[in-house]
Amino acid sequence: MIPIKSLGQAERNNWYFGALAGVSFNGGSLTSLNDNGILRPIAFGQIQGPDNIAVVNDPAGNLLFYTEGRVFKNRLQQNMPSTPTDEYAFRESQQVVTRNPGNPDQYYLFVIIQDGLMMRLSYTIVDMSLDNGLGDILLESAHTIVLNNVGQQMTTAQHANGRDIWVICQGNGTFNSFLVSPGGVSTVAIRSQTGLSPVDGNFNNFGAIETSPNNQLIAGIFSDLGKVLLFEFDNLTGQLNSIYEDEPAIASPLPFTGVEFSINSEVLYVTHNTAGIRQYDLSDLSQIPSFVSITPQTGGLAFSHLKRGPDGKIYVSNRGTSFLGAINDPNTLGIGCDYQTNVFNFSSGAHLLDLPTFLLPDRPEGISFLNICLGESTQLRFGTDFFSTNYEWDLGNGTTIMGSDTINYTYPVPGRYTVTVQGRDQFGSPTFSDSKEVIIYDSPVIAPIDDIYNCLEDTAFFFIFMEDEILGVLDPNVFQVSYYLNEEDALVRDNNVIEYTPGIGSQTVWVRIDNKLNFQCFDITSFDIITPEFFTIDIDTEQFLCDNSDLSLRAPDGFLSYEWNTGSTDQEIIINATGDYRLTVVKDLGNFTCEAFIVIDVSLASLPVIEMINITDWSANSNSIEVIMEEAGVYEYSLDNRIFQSSNIFSDLPIDDYQVFVKDVECGELVFSEELFLLYYDKFFTPNSDGFNDYWQIFNSKRETGLRIRIYDRYGKLIAIIDPQGIGWDGTYNGVDVPSSDYWFRVERPSGKTYNGHFTLKR
Repeated sequence: MIPIKSLGQAERNNWYFGALAGVSFNGGSLTSLNDNGILRPIAFGQIQGPDNIAVVNDPAGNLLFYTEGRVFKNRLQQNMPSTPTDEYAFRESQQVVTRNPGNPDQYYLFVIIQDGLMMRLSYTIVDMSLDNGLGDILLESAHTIVLNNVGQQMTTAQHANGRDIWVICQGNGTFNSFLVSPGGVSTVAIRSQTGLSPVDGNFNNFGAIETSPNNQLIAGIFSDLGKVLLFEFDNLTGQLNSIYEDEPAIASPLPFTGVEFSINSEVLYVTHNTAGIRQYDLSDLSQIPSFVSITPQTGGLAFSHLKRGPDGKIYVSNRGTSFLGAINDPNTLGIGCDYQTNVFNFSSGAHLLDLPTFLLPDRPEGISFLNICLGESTQLRFGTDFFSTNYEWDLGNGTTIMGSDTINYTYPVPGRYTVTVQGRDQFGSPTFSDSKEVIIYDSPVIAPIDDIYNCLEDTAFFFIFMEDEILGVLDPNVFQVSYYLNEEDALVRDNNVIEYTPGIGSQTVWVRIDNKLNFQCFDITSFDIITPEFFTIDIDTEQFLCDNSDLSLRAPDGFLSYEWNTGSTDQEIIINATGDYRLTVVKDLGNFTCEAFIVIDVSLASLPVIEMINITDWSANSNSIEVIMEEAGVYEYSLDNRIFQSSNIFSDLPIDDYQVFVKDVECGELVFSEELFLLYYDKFFTPNSDGFNDYWQIFNSKRETGLRIRIYDRYGKLIAIIDPQGIGWDGTYNGVDVPSSDYWFRVERPSGKTYNGHFTLKR
């Protein structure tokens, strides 16, 4: 039994760990606990389960329950009625426990379970109001999955508002911060990719992380990488930022095993499996010197874990032993921190492969506070072992209050305030003083939002168009708006929507406005989108503005009112600029009115461009011309510039010369093609010098420059090459008449197209 001094950390008074080991700091001395009832299998020197037992003590140091994630023991060392659960924690993973800020009887246990090859972050709720005050788990909550693909590391940190708790875990190089608030556990993580590389994948996932007592730093050991990393932690936003990395350790296997901070958060300690304990000076985070060893002679011990006790000392476990070591003065640098190998021997229990995890302190040492949103009553608290009868509070805005160690004050305006407390004894002499900056954040109040009656089918409401109206006088640089389809999602900021397409009926939309710097300062309200029926606004949604011309946009008749985004409330507006024109109409439906809107896209009409003309010819009366335009539009087509048609295909054309005309319907712009010539040929000719059909030639060959014409006999022999500008073929080969027969021809056009056919020579 050794005497101890408590530092107001009674949530750490009872410890259960190792193989049936336990100690208690209650009663002013360190004593053994021989009632650890959780059997923990150990195989090949490893605990088959989490790396720590979660021990839950109340602020007075009384045991409430403890668990390794599957078996839950109440304060009478009995199994809670609904345990054990059917899930096993991943070996040597960390688990953490937090209060439920919305229910003083409930606690969240976060544990990493293994499902096949995947590790998942889950939580289980313990409710102390059950089983006559001895507590039980809520079966419906048992191992609720929060995140897949996580590593061993997990820790907790106090939110800047003094009430909520961050749960921080890591997986494959990314840190995930989940907020536990009165609304429950957030399902959307604050993600930080810093310090670790996703390329290292699963190698990132082994080790441990720990939060400093001031909740501003997180240190991590990553065994498979041989790394020690230090991160700044923003306990307002949940973001991590890597600021220091120690050189990788050479020793193996699994060199780093434990990590812990001193009570003043300025000294970090890391255990190395074979090399002892490293100490890091964090007094100047911009220049962190190399570590020093506080265990130059390890004595063959295998150093395992570190845990800060309620007395401010850091206790050390060693594999295979039945005693605890301690760093007696962790705030002191160098060997002056006074590490002792053995400060306590156990009367029972062994295999000290781990040390427990605890709740964050309800009242941490120094000034702490609850509620930092404007309009809230901010509770300022001071935790200390110094005895004082009077506390003099300076609230940083000219206000002073004489009171106890806990006061409440509502700040009239947001801002940064340096709060100071001076303790005095019964004679008025000062006993201590402390100061801390408190930030009061502006908190929004949402004005009532009118319900919306909608009657436009298949039309999405984009809520961004409502943002200015909803913010009203609130500064958009300070506040942000989000939208949800149920109140539960709005309270936990989950499943926000940016649009909604209503159907017949009613849908409640929840609006949340957050302070951008502190989303715990928020307000929510709701409005309904009501759709009694659908009607349409009969107007083209795509229109064109012609050069040097105005365009009339006219809404259809039959509506109670009209409103354009130009500010006009007329049924018709005249415009001369391109853009989106939003028309909102209101229809009188008898007992109520209904609103609908439509957006008309007005763009500048361009001169129509003919991209291609496809000609299908070589027949007497069944030829066709197809016109392909470069851009889509509304066009009319003609072959004589008099009679126009909407179709871009002209069919059943006789052999003739043609020209295509295209007119833009919107603006009347007209373009035309070059002349087009359809080709054709006679199916026979009679070269007998009678003046009829004495020559064979391609019709219109003289009109198409670059035409090439070849004639072959039925065996493929080239008989003649015809000049397209000449009279044609006279039926001879080298001046000698060829016999009556069928002959083949091939025409090659300048476009590269070819045509093959045949005709008959008759004599």
